[in-house]
Amino acid sequence: MAGENNPGNLVYNSWTASHGATGETANGFADFSSEQDGRQALGDLIDGNYYDSTPNSLSHDGYNGGSTSAQNTESNNINSYMASHGYADAQNDTIHNMSDDEFNVFLDAVTNAEGGTNM
Repeated sequence: MAGENNPGNLVYNSWTASHGATGETANGFADFSSEQDGRQALGDLIDGNYYDSTPNSLSHDGYNGGSTSAQNTESNNINSYMASHGYADAQNDTIHNMSDDEFNVFLDAVTNAEGGTNM
């Protein structure tokens, strides 16, 4: 099971610890004291490390270390979620070109793609 309050299923490491993780689960996921802290860490990770990426490329360039099939499924889930919330072309937007509202929907889409059960 992923860490508490960890909507991005972020693993526990020095980076997540420096971004508010209070510990780790038995499976190595970061544990955050609040959903807001976990979401902030997810946003910081994406904005700080994938600034020039698109939602499509995020699932394929290291964020998701799973199989190609899992990466394609996550990418499709994110694109579908964003399209259903009014951002039909979001898969082609770079992170730094997203409005605050679009970025928040993107974080919701990532949370949804990650299962949305760890909050």
